[in-house]
Order: sequence, then structure tokens, then C-alpha cells
Amino acid sequence: MHQLHFQAEVRSLKDLGIEAAPVSEPELKLARQLIDQLGAKRFDPNEYTDEHRARVEAAIQRKVDGKEVSLAEGPVSTKGGNVIDLMEALRASIDARGSKAPDLKERKAPKRAAAQASSRKTARR
Repeated sequence: MHQLHFQAEVRSLKDLGIEAAPVSEPELKLARQLIDQLGAKRFDPNEYTDEHRARVEAAIQRKVDGKEVSLAEGPVSTKGGNVIDLMEALRASIDARGSKAPDLKERKAPKRAAAQASSRKTARR
């Protein structure tokens, strides 16, 4: 969780130059379902740890113990990049919880197929 401390850190949407974008009804429904599923009835800060603070305190303790501290110390990721389709992951998450979210790909596929069939007929003539 990130907390802003000063008014100068808070910017309006106008300052960011973000324009309003049209949102379709299925996208809005999906967003509401995600919010409902991820929302918590209560917040318990003890469930979270400040990893940055823990690393800083560990570095301070190493320095107090007389050991050398360098900026390169810390966790280094050796995992390869795992690229996933976020929309598919979100749908799978909702489907796994028993929700009946509309499958946007299936709904759009017939339109594409009909357009392709139409263009084939026109090309044959």
C-alpha cells in the first residue's frame, strides 16, 4: 500500500492529460465483478510485510555487525520472462469462482466469420 503525505503529491486527472475513454457494458460488468471478488470486508495491516523496510533494516544490521554493505545486494530474479494474456487470466479467475462472465472472444468470433464469408463471396464475383 502506498500513502501520499503532502498535497503537492496529489495531482488531478486534468494535470495528467488522461482523456475519458468509452467503456462497453461487458467491460464494466467484468470490472465490477473483479472489484466485488477482490474487495475485502476488513483491512488487517498485519497481513502485509514491508519488504523494502526489511531489506534496509537487514543492511543496517550487516553494517552494525561490521560487514560491508553494497547497493548490489538483494534479491535478484533469475526467472525467465513469462508472458501471459491478462484478459484470459482475468476471465479464468472469474470463471474459477463460479461467475458467468460473458466470453468476449466467442461473442466477437461469429461477426468476424460472417464478415470473412461475405468478403469471400464478393471476391468470387
